[in-house]
Amino acid sequence: MPLLWLSTAFFAGILLAGAFAPPGWVYAVVAAVGVLLILAERLAPISLSLLRNTRKLLRFPAGLLFVFLALGGLRYQAGQMKTNPDSLAYYNDRGVYTITALVSAAPDRREDAVYLELSALEIEDPRAAEPLLAVKRVSGKARARFAPGARWQAGDVLRFSAAPLTPADEGAFSYKDYLERQHIATVIYDPRSVQLVGARGAWFSRGLERIRQRVKTALFALYPQPESGLLAGILLGLDQDLPESLEKAYQQTGTAHIIAISGFNMAVLAFLFMWVFNRLFNRYWAAALSALFIALYAVFVGGTASVVRAALMAVSAFGGHLIGRRQSGINALGFTAALMCVFNPTLPWDVSFQLSFAATLGLMLFAEPLHQQAVELLQKRLPENQAHKIAAPLSEYFLYTLAAQLATLPIIAWHFGRVSLSSLLANPLVLPAQPPLLVLSGLSAVTGTLLPAAGKVLAVFAWPLAAYTNRVVALLSRFNTASLALNHSTALWLLVFVVVFVLLFLLRGYFKKIFKGNGYWLLFLLVLACFSVWSMLMHRPDGRLHLRLLRAGDESTLTASTPAGRVLVFDPRGNLNDLSAAVGQHLSPWRYYIDETWFAQPAPAAVLERLQERVPLRSVVLAPVIYRAGAGVKPFSAPQGIEVIRLQPGGGLRYSHSLDIRVVAESNSAAALLITYDQVKVLIPNGVDYALIKATSPLALQALSLVVVGEEDISYIPPRVWQALAPAAILWRDTTVCPVEGWLNLGAGDALELVADGDNLLLEEQ
Repeated sequence: MPLLWLSTAFFAGILLAGAFAPPGWVYAVVAAVGVLLILAERLAPISLSLLRNTRKLLRFPAGLLFVFLALGGLRYQAGQMKTNPDSLAYYNDRGVYTITALVSAAPDRREDAVYLELSALEIEDPRAAEPLLAVKRVSGKARARFAPGARWQAGDVLRFSAAPLTPADEGAFSYKDYLERQHIATVIYDPRSVQLVGARGAWFSRGLERIRQRVKTALFALYPQPESGLLAGILLGLDQDLPESLEKAYQQTGTAHIIAISGFNMAVLAFLFMWVFNRLFNRYWAAALSALFIALYAVFVGGTASVVRAALMAVSAFGGHLIGRRQSGINALGFTAALMCVFNPTLPWDVSFQLSFAATLGLMLFAEPLHQQAVELLQKRLPENQAHKIAAPLSEYFLYTLAAQLATLPIIAWHFGRVSLSSLLANPLVLPAQPPLLVLSGLSAVTGTLLPAAGKVLAVFAWPLAAYTNRVVALLSRFNTASLALNHSTALWLLVFVVVFVLLFLLRGYFKKIFKGNGYWLLFLLVLACFSVWSMLMHRPDGRLHLRLLRAGDESTLTASTPAGRVLVFDPRGNLNDLSAAVGQHLSPWRYYIDETWFAQPAPAAVLERLQERVPLRSVVLAPVIYRAGAGVKPFSAPQGIEVIRLQPGGGLRYSHSLDIRVVAESNSAAALLITYDQVKVLIPNGVDYALIKATSPLALQALSLVVVGEEDISYIPPRVWQALAPAAILWRDTTVCPVEGWLNLGAGDALELVADGDNLLLEEQ
C-alpha cells in the first residue's frame, strides 16, 4: 500500500498542475510542508497523536504525500514545452525555412501519405540579413507529411524546405493537444527539395523496423485481406491496413481493442513466455527472460501508451515473482501509471491511457468477485468441480470483459459521444478465438518470414479464426442498435452512476449489515429509476415552438423544436463537433436523435454523413433546388438508413394543424422557407432575392414575426428592405459583426433562443 499511496500523490500532483497551473513557489511550499510534517513526526512523536495514527494507516510519514504531490506538479511543469528562438516551434507560422532534421521514429506509412517524426537540428532563414547568422541550431519535434512512397527511415538526417505550422486546435478533438502529449509542437506538410544528408545511429530501431516490415510482408503473402490487415494490427501494431468499413465495424461493436496491441495481447504473450521458459529454466530465469521478451516486443510494435502500460504491468508482475512476493495488482497499476507519467507527464489526458488504465482497474476490482459469484450460483445447481469448470470460461470471456467495459463506459461516452451496445455480445463471441489466433498467426508469421512454404501450412490453421473474427464483427455492426449516441451531460451522469456502483460493490459487506441483505441494490435501482423519470420530465415537450441559433465554430446553425418535441436542424454548417454538442444539450437521453435535417442551400452530402456520425438522424428534407442536379453538379445522396423527403416546388411539411414549414420561393442555388405557427410567421430567405419572394409568394412577406438573414441576404439587397417588412424582430444568423444595431444576434454567446406560443415570439433568457 505505501507504493500505491505515493504513486497516487504523484499522479494527483500532475493532475492539479495541469488543471490550475500554479506558479513554482506553490510546489516549494507544499514540499516544505511535507518536510516539516516528517520532522515533526520524528521530533515530537508523543504529542502529535494525529500523525501517529496516520503513520499506522499509511505505514510511512504522512509528510511524504505532500513531497510526492509537489514532485508531481514540478514534473508536469518541467515537461511543458518552451517556445524560444532555440526551439523549432518558435518559427511556426512565420514562413518557409530550410530545415535539417533527424527522423527519430519509425515511419507511419499510409495509403495517401507517409508521416515522419522529425527531431530538428538546424534551421536556415533565407531572409536573414547576415549570412553568418542565417543558420541556427534548434531543437524540438515535428510531425511531417510526405508523399506516398517516401522511403525515409529512422536515423536518416534530412534537409528540406518547408513552412513550420502550429497544429490545429479546433473542435472537440484538439490535434495540438494530441501532439503535445508526444512532445511535438510543429506540423509540416509536403516538404520540398528533400535531401538525405547523413545518418545517425538508430541501428537497433532500424533493425527492428526492418524485421517488422518483413513480417508484415510475410503476413500479406500468407493471408488474404482483410485477415492480413487484422493480423498486422494484432501482431505488429500496424492498424492502418483494415478496410475503412471493417475498422468502423470494430469501433461500433466495442471490439477495437482486438486490432491494437493491448493488455489482452500482453497477457496472452506473458502466459506463453512463462509457460515456455518455466520448462527450460528455474523460476527466476523464466521470469527475467519473460520480462525481457515482453519489453523487446513492446519496443518492436512501436511502444504506444497502452503497449507500454501493459508491458510495465507484466514486468512488474515478473519482478514480484522474482523476489517471491504476492503481486498486488492495484499497487502495480498505481506504480505503472506514476512511472509512465515520470517520462510523459501529459499522459493523464491521453484517451488511450485513460481507457487502458480504467480497463485494468475494472478487472482488478471486479474480476475475482464476479468469478466467485458465478461459482457460488453454479454450485447451487451443479457439483463443485463442474461449477468451477463452467465458471472459468464464463468469467474469462464474459464477466471479465463486462468488468472492463463497465470501467471504461464513462470515458468512451465522454470522449466519443457513443457507446457500443453490441459489445456485450461481440466480445464473448470473438474473444475465445483470440489466444489461439495470436499464437498460431504469430508462429505462421515468424515461420513464413524464414520459410514461406512452412508458414503457409500454419496459416491454414490460423486463417479460419481471423476470418471468423472479422465476419462476426461485421455482422453485428449492421444492426441499428450496434451503438448508442450520448451527449456530454448524459456521459457525466453515467460517470456518477458507475462511481456509485463501484462504491456499492466494494463496500457491499458493510451495506449488507445495514440493510440485512442485498436491499441496498434495490435502493440503487430506485435512484436510477428516479433519475430516469426526472430526465424524461425535464425534456418533455412544453407545447411551444423553440427556435435556436447555435454557434458551431466560426459559423452558426438554426435549429427548431416543435410543440410536440420534434427536433429540426436547418442547413447544418460550421464545426460539426460543436454543432452536435450544442444540439445534444437540448435532446433527451431517451430520445437522442435529430428528427429532420432540412437542406435549403447547397451542401456536400459529406456534411450529412459527418453529422450522422455524431448524432443519429432520422430523415432529411430536401428543397427542389437541392435534389435537382444541374450541369456539373452531382445529385444529393443521403447515407443509408436515413429517410429522404423531397419537397415539390412550393411544397412543405405540416406538423400539426397550427405548424407548417414550406418553400415560398427558389433561386438557382437556394430556397426560401416560411415557418408558420398560428399567428407567428418566420421567414428564412437563405439568399433568395426579396423581389423573387414577393413575386412568388407575396403573402409570405406580410405580418412577419421574425426574419432570419445572413451575409447572403444583404450582399446586394440593402438591410432597409428587410426592415421595411416591419417584422417584430430581425435575427442576424451569422457569427460576424451584426450590420444593423437592434437586430438580434449571437454576439459573444454560444446560443440564442426564441420561443413562440402561437401568438407571440419572445426572446428566451440564456
